[in-house]
Amino acid sequence: GYRAPEQENNKKMNYKSDIYAMAVSIIELWNGDIWYEGNTFKECRKEVLRGLRTIEKQHSELGRLLRKSINLKHSKRPNSKRFLSTLQNIISNNHHIYKTRLHD
Repeated sequence: GYRAPEQENNKKMNYKSDIYAMAVSIIELWNGDIWYEGNTFKECRKEVLRGLRTIEKQHSELGRLLRKSINLKHSKRPNSKRFLSTLQNIISNNHHIYKTRLHD
């Protein structure tokens, strides 16, 4: 589930493949669930999207960032600097939400 589509299809990888993997990790951490059931990229992707929809219902800003980060086209994903700055803005704007969630 962590492998970006370009890795699955044996195409050339780049640093945005890592953005994909990081976003999947955040989705899993947020939901407290690690997916083992998928044997193919398509099955894993289905699980990732299900977890993402849960986040989008709870926090639309974070959901938007993660959805962009797991785009099937690596050229559409944010670079690491954009990802980090957007994530920092989301956290600082919603510090009370994340502080509460961490203590649940």
